[in-house]
Amino acid sequence: MTRLNLLFAVALATYAPMCAAANASSPGTGQNAEGDSLAFSLDSFKGMNFEITVRNTNVLYRCLPYGSELLSRWSSFSVSQDKSAFLFSDLKRLGALKWRERYVEPVADGEGWSFRARIGGQVVHSFGSNDQPGEFGLVVERVRQFLGGLPFGFSGVIEAPPENCLNMTGPLRNGISTHGKSRAEP
Repeated sequence: MTRLNLLFAVALATYAPMCAAANASSPGTGQNAEGDSLAFSLDSFKGMNFEITVRNTNVLYRCLPYGSELLSRWSSFSVSQDKSAFLFSDLKRLGALKWRERYVEPVADGEGWSFRARIGGQVVHSFGSNDQPGEFGLVVERVRQFLGGLPFGFSGVIEAPPENCLNMTGPLRNGISTHGKSRAEP
């Protein structure tokens, strides 16, 4: 198996469960009955990995050091309808719904990401490895702002190490009222 095929196999195994969860439907009618949703992950080889899932006003955030599920930290919280609507509007305005399916540079390490969004009835699923669309940095920054101070970005962009993710004794903190704990905690 070539290195590129191996990279694709690892990427599919990593992102498929997350994308399936983001695509799960709920009962309802009308164009936007399922509501707006986002599943976005950033993975840095031998660095930090970050994931966010937003469904309407509910947010699930996770950060973990590369390859260390035991040190995974998560936080779930709700935001106002206005804050959520503003995020989805900005993602659409920034062009994220026009991203193509794949952005791949054939290198076996570096950075990988997956983006799946449903906004106003439009759906996009895009992923990449060591490549991304031109407005990718703006979208990452907008999501980081939405998180109110929780780290979100590739390891070379955020301050390292993000103590907020590695401090196993305290809650994850952002500008929003949150609760979170390590999966390793009882």
